[in-house]
Amino acid sequence: GFYASYDGGGYVADLGYNAESALRVIDDLENNDWIDLRTIAVFVEFTVYEPSSTLFSAAKYLLERYPTGSSIMNTRIDTLKIFYPADPGFRSIYLACYFLLIVFLLGLLLMEILKLFNQGWRYATHFWNLIDALQVIAAAAAMASFFFKAKYTSNFLKRVKKNPFATSSSDYIVLWCDVETWLLSLVVFIVTVKFLRLLKFNNHICHFTYTVKSALKHLFSYSMVFTATILAYTQLGTLLFGSNVSTYSNLARSLMMLLERLLGDNMYTNELKAANQIMAQLFTVAYSLS
Repeated sequence: GFYASYDGGGYVADLGYNAESALRVIDDLENNDWIDLRTIAVFVEFTVYEPSSTLFSAAKYLLERYPTGSSIMNTRIDTLKIFYPADPGFRSIYLACYFLLIVFLLGLLLMEILKLFNQGWRYATHFWNLIDALQVIAAAAAMASFFFKAKYTSNFLKRVKKNPFATSSSDYIVLWCDVETWLLSLVVFIVTVKFLRLLKFNNHICHFTYTVKSALKHLFSYSMVFTATILAYTQLGTLLFGSNVSTYSNLARSLMMLLERLLGDNMYTNELKAANQIMAQLFTVAYSLS
């Protein structure tokens, strides 16, 4: 959940496989006070499949009650393409890209092994050698997560084909899809940083680098003021809106929201207005001016 983690304990109600059976179960639960004052979290989960696009959507709705007494509803819907593309031409390109990724990964791994063999212990003293090693590890982990995703997808489809009306969780598929995306994003980030390194030969970049080095002491002292201000607003946002607004429910989420605001994200949301309109306006204006 957003507030806490919950173990496997609790009570499960199977809503069936169509709207009629789900409504009957919900009526029965309501009549028997299935949700009471001692309920702290309710998860509603289902998976839908759309044949024409071969897309799965795993939906999870979470109603969570905070110790302050307020409750909040959160939604997560993950749309997954767990089959290969239906178009034969696109499928060939898709598989060719994965094949090329494996080939390049093996080539990079061989290059790093040769560098390690030639440089010995000095290999770990060079920053860009460590970046190259991280790139290889992240790419290899992304490939491994792809195969884990394929394994859980295969098991999921077998269960569904065996009994379409039984409950089959797609949580592990969503998990490994997320892991694969994070790892591939890390690889792309590293490659981008290595590419930008080539810009150091540009005259403007050389001037910029010299300017930053000259102003390093002043930038460091200013960063202290900047950090203190951000942390102060982080604590204030959590104290003001933490019990009602999910994006300010803890310090980490508050800090993330404020940093996103620096990138141009909208901070004065409907959630803040509903929580406390006057304080929300004062908080937003003060942070923007700061």
